[in-house]
Amino acid sequence: MKQNSIKLYLDIDGVLLVKNGSLANHTEAFLEWAIDNFECYWLTTRDRRGLENIILAFKQQLPIALINSIRPTQWETLKTEAIDLDSAFYWVDDGLLATEREAVGDRWIAVNVYKYPEGLLDVWEVLRGKVSE
Repeated sequence: MKQNSIKLYLDIDGVLLVKNGSLANHTEAFLEWAIDNFECYWLTTRDRRGLENIILAFKQQLPIALINSIRPTQWETLKTEAIDLDSAFYWVDDGLLATEREAVGDRWIAVNVYKYPEGLLDVWEVLRGKVSE
C-alpha cells in the first residue's frame, strides 16, 4: 500500500553505500520496499541537480530502473532547501548539520552503515512503524 502523502528523502554515502563504494547490506530490498510505500527522493551531495552522479555512485550495482524510480532533488547550500518542510516526510541520512537538524526535528532517521553494517534494517523497522501509523 503506497503512502503517496509521505515523502522519504534518502542520502547515499553512509546510508546505502559503504566506504569502499559497495552497496550496504539490504540496499536493494530496502529501496524496493521504500518505493512501494513512500514518495522517494534522492537527497545527497553526490548530485544537487539531477541523477547523473547518483547513477555513477552505484557503479551498476543497482538496476537503473530502481535508481530512476527515486526522484532527484535540487538544492544549493543546505539539503533542507530540497525538502517541503510543511509536508509529511522522513529523511534518512548519516549526519546532518545543526541547522538541518533543527529544521527537520524528529523527521530525521539517523543511520551510519560505515559504523553499523546492518543499519538499514533498523531504518526499515522504524519506517515500517511510520507506514502503519
